[in-house]
Amino acid sequence: MSQILTSALAFVAAIGLLVAIHEYGHYIVARALGVKVLRYSIGFGRVLWSRFAGP
Repeated sequence: MSQILTSALAFVAAIGLLVAIHEYGHYIVARALGVKVLRYSIGFGRVLWSRFAGP
């Protein structure tokens, strides 16, 4: 039972990391093409981390 839970948590963490990297790729390409990106976010929950980059 413990191994199943550990595997499930590792799978969820891996998927989360892959989604974050994928979405960051969209951000990088948009910036490279001159698109003004106002916000980079994943999901709809409350803010866990934020950073402001000036003009």
